[in-house]
This record gives sequence, structure tokens and C-alpha cells, in this order.
Amino acid sequence: MFDGAAARAAGADASDIDDFATGWVIAGGRVENATVDEALVKKVQLSADVARACSGRNRWDYTGIQLNIYLNSCNTTRLLGAIGAGAGGATLVGIVTAATGLGAAAADALAGGLAIAGGVLTSCSAKGRGVAIHNIPPGPVVWCNGQ
Repeated sequence: MFDGAAARAAGADASDIDDFATGWVIAGGRVENATVDEALVKKVQLSADVARACSGRNRWDYTGIQLNIYLNSCNTTRLLGAIGAGAGGATLVGIVTAATGLGAAAADALAGGLAIAGGVLTSCSAKGRGVAIHNIPPGPVVWCNGQ
């Protein structure tokens, strides 16, 4: 328990006491005899909830032979959304161009590839902690696993 009156009696500045009290409450402590910035406490708590909602890490590295990309759970979800949207767009192009036959095969192949990639990536992210995507450049083979 932080007591602002005891801090004032020891000669601490009132604004420093209030700032410390606010930080103390944010860290989970209790306060008396000090003014706490409740709006700041609420804002930090909401930010912490968002930060906790994403699991895993975001980074990349190149080991000299293998390229590794790590996406946390939130960015994995964003990537899956983009892949799904791309597959849907390619399917739409395939449908529109089917009458001419010119781009339908390519668009359908792209849509199928994106759908497969989305399915594999969804499987890799099943633990809910994000994914690690691996490739040995310049080859086309890519594989993934959960973090």
C-alpha cells in the first residue's frame, strides 16, 4: 500500500507523489492519500489487454542457408485474411474470364494455390501462438510450423 501522506511528510513533491501513485496502481498496487490519474490507468490496462491478446513473436532471421520468418498470432491472422482475399479475388477473375478462356486457367490455378497455402498456414497456426515460416533460398519450397 502506497501512502501519499507519508510521502508528503517526507518532503516529496505533490505532482511526483501523484505520478508515482498512478504508476503504482498500473502495476497492481493500492494507493491512499494521493490522486491517481484514472484515465491513464484505464488506457494502460486496455493497451495491455491488446498486447496480451497476441501470442508469439515477430521477427526474421537468415541462418546462412535457411530463411525463417516468425509471425505472432495476430499477424498470422492478418496474413490468412490476405491469402483468403487473394484466393477469392483470383476465383472471381477466373469466373469473369471463363467466357473468353484466356485467363481462367491461370486465375483458377492461382486461387487453388492460395487456398492450399491458406490451409497449410492455418494448420501451422493451430496452437494459437503464431507461425514460423521457413525457406531455403532461392528454392520455391516453403514449410511452416507453430511457434
